[in-house]
Amino acid sequence: MKFKTLLIPIFSICVFSLQAQKKTNTAFAVVSSENGKMEWMTIREIDLSNGQTIRTIFDKAQTHYSLVNAVTNKNIPPLEIKINGRKSVAPQYPIATIVAAAAFDKRHNKLFFVPMMIGDLRWVDLYQKEGLLKVYSLPDQLPSFSDLRNEANHITRMVIGADEHGYALSNDAKSFYRFSTGRKTVVTKMGALKDDPGNQNESIHNRKNWGGDMIADAAGNLYVIGANQAVFKIDTRRNMATYLGAIKGLPQNYTTNGAAVDNNGNLVVSSAIFMLGYYKINLSTLLAERLQTTDPVPGCSDLASGNLAFERRFQEAPLIVNKGVDPFLLQKRISFYPNPVTQGNFRVKFAGGEPGQHTIQVIDISGRVLSQKRVNISMSRQTEEIRMNTKFNNGTYVIRVLNGSNKEVRSGKLVFE
Repeated sequence: MKFKTLLIPIFSICVFSLQAQKKTNTAFAVVSSENGKMEWMTIREIDLSNGQTIRTIFDKAQTHYSLVNAVTNKNIPPLEIKINGRKSVAPQYPIATIVAAAAFDKRHNKLFFVPMMIGDLRWVDLYQKEGLLKVYSLPDQLPSFSDLRNEANHITRMVIGADEHGYALSNDAKSFYRFSTGRKTVVTKMGALKDDPGNQNESIHNRKNWGGDMIADAAGNLYVIGANQAVFKIDTRRNMATYLGAIKGLPQNYTTNGAAVDNNGNLVVSSAIFMLGYYKINLSTLLAERLQTTDPVPGCSDLASGNLAFERRFQEAPLIVNKGVDPFLLQKRISFYPNPVTQGNFRVKFAGGEPGQHTIQVIDISGRVLSQKRVNISMSRQTEEIRMNTKFNNGTYVIRVLNGSNKEVRSGKLVFE
């Protein structure tokens, strides 16, 4: 009887654990407040499979908020303006002059965005409880107000990369930025993107390729989806843009303004102008398929999810394992990705095996331990990120995982580029 009694709670724990591990197929969407209006000032979390609204993060007419200077941690006061010679004040809305660029930081549960015509990087901590929404603003880091009078300088593409840094890009692709997403946000100018010589007449700088959005893959690359349905692959090490082709199967006048990756690795796009719903794109073929939606779909100027393209491919990439140990079991238990490593950081996924303390080492070809990190494994499918803090040469390195008894339970090779 005692054994039977224990079965129910154990089974319940297992079911709860499996449910907790299942990724929610959602994204954050910047949409019009009403259908037919070109006023992209509402932020919602939506179900990427059907476009249904899950919750509203910000609504200009309903949300109580405070706009906080991220440097001074003080509230930003209303704007002082003159109307017919009389002084007046106007509230500073977090999304201000509409938003066309947003990115979801899954690790810190933050939503970053840039209002058009205002060169401030802003974000919302999504751990906040209901009530007063605190929105942080980092001023004077992106193009100045005078620069933003030129539409070419507007920030319209943004994403969080595999290295967990944010990336933002102007319309003309001549202003490329990277920003950190941790406790202190720092913006770095990356310069202008360059066209791959093989692009021929398709330039990332061409006005017809302005607008749109960005996504990231597990290997550290970015992808720009222009508003005209063109797709470019961005090598962030060389600031190089390679034209991949145009999305096929979309309505002729459908502008691809928002882009996000769903749980199955598909690209989902939205239009800010045409209320024709969302489309799912196969990234290998660039073929589009319309998503079946039940709710009316407003114009959507941007989409942001925490998923990476081609992530499954890197998680399942075969690696060298110890002799004398069943490689299938090791590959299933502990894996390393991405391979090759392009941003210096990589992940170790524990899909099972023994719990407890483990040590992850990075070793060069001479056998010298360059990096070592101790982790405590307490759950199935736990993933640990290894950040390489010191500068090291490109090449092949050995990754070793030791258990609490300092016994090697996994080794393999990663190529750092």
